[in-house]
Amino acid sequence: MPTLHRYKDRPGYFVRGVSNGNPVAFQLTSEGEQYLTDTLGLADGAKFAADTMKLLYKRKWALPLDPPPEESAPVLPSAPSVAPSAPTAPAQQETPAAAVSRSDPNPVVYFGMVQLRLAANDHVLLDQAVEDVGRGLTQTQAIILGPLPLPVHIEPYVILRETRKVYELRLYQRILQVRNPRRQTMDVMTHFSLPREVDVKVEMLTPGA
Repeated sequence: MPTLHRYKDRPGYFVRGVSNGNPVAFQLTSEGEQYLTDTLGLADGAKFAADTMKLLYKRKWALPLDPPPEESAPVLPSAPSVAPSAPTAPAQQETPAAAVSRSDPNPVVYFGMVQLRLAANDHVLLDQAVEDVGRGLTQTQAIILGPLPLPVHIEPYVILRETRKVYELRLYQRILQVRNPRRQTMDVMTHFSLPREVDVKVEMLTPGA
């Protein structure tokens, strides 16, 4: 299983793994680092799915890592073992592709929970929006939990004229949770088409939270 590592002698991260029984290493672009550390919330030493590695490689966010100089050998102990294949770049590029060629075209990209909180002042409009969102996420093979209704938030407004009148602004909220979202699931969540009266907030929960 690929593992994320932080460089000890300079900023940034790299990935180590095993392909066909041989240790391999990949350097990450800034987009790759941001995806693993910010989007997926991974830290130094964290393991992640091979499907995620395939996504990084196909988007060219992960590139084969050349063997480091002698003084950097402690940073990546397994790098010398792949030194003979370093001069032949095509062979290095084919190795990870062959290892993940049989992977799911719609892989899991985050092993955790993504929580969607939808809110609106009209509960009928809100329930319809929640139903549409749930239907769209289900079509991506995602595991959906909910909707879970939250207590109604009531905001009173007092108007003092000849008489005192109290008006209430009610906010209805629903929660949907997506377990282990897939690639298509993340694409759907970034392109929601909701009425402007419905507000949605997306939160990525850390695994085990």
